[in-house]
Amino acid sequence: MKTDVNAATILITTLGLAGIILFWAGCGSPDDVEGLTDVNGNAVFGSQCPYGSLSKPFASKLYLWDCPLGLDTVDLVQPLRPIVLQADCKKKIIVARTLDGALDTSWEVLPNGTFSFSIDGGYATLRNDGRGNANCSVPLTAELSGSLDCADRDKVKISVESVWWLDRLAPKPTANPSAIPSSAPTYLPTAVPTSVPTVVPTTRPTVVVPNPRPTRPIEMFLMAPSAGAPSGPKCGVPQSCYFFASTQLQQCE
Repeated sequence: MKTDVNAATILITTLGLAGIILFWAGCGSPDDVEGLTDVNGNAVFGSQCPYGSLSKPFASKLYLWDCPLGLDTVDLVQPLRPIVLQADCKKKIIVARTLDGALDTSWEVLPNGTFSFSIDGGYATLRNDGRGNANCSVPLTAELSGSLDCADRDKVKISVESVWWLDRLAPKPTANPSAIPSSAPTYLPTAVPTSVPTVVPTTRPTVVVPNPRPTRPIEMFLMAPSAGAPSGPKCGVPQSCYFFASTQLQQCE
């Protein structure tokens, strides 16, 4: 009888392990997602109070999409240029600026509390581009979209998603840049999630964010090199490449 019990225990344990293996195989991993390349590096976001104080910068997991470089992982030499956001619910305005003062732009927010605009994303420096260029740089355009939660105007909640196009420069802003076009929006992401997850992963998530598949045409961007380009080689990357990150910020906290 004891032998039969032991045999049954071994059988149950074996079946349990097999089930776990099949479960993990079915779930897959981020590396199995078509079009996704892992990034060793972060995007950095921050917020600023109307009276000037800055929140502690927040690092958000960065993903690289549609970028066939032949690499399992892309290493950033340093994080992408931090983006600081400041929202004014009364005036329906959101400001995007950088800590170095190189960028300071204001954009109107739509009546439903959403926004979408493009800004200069600076440069990304890659340790290797898969084409023999070490510590090479590539210009970026950042397209930000999201929404404001103005329930507490002193502590506005900003939900934001950003796409950084590689090897593209943002169009020059008009004299009065605004997120409200004269008629209809010229760019609406076709598959960007309608809401940002309330929990921002601090490590690699088991479920990968859906590919946002931005569709803005290449001709919407300026291709000439901008001033202040980093020294060193230029990365050779396809123009289909883009980084993606999302986060939530609480202003004045």
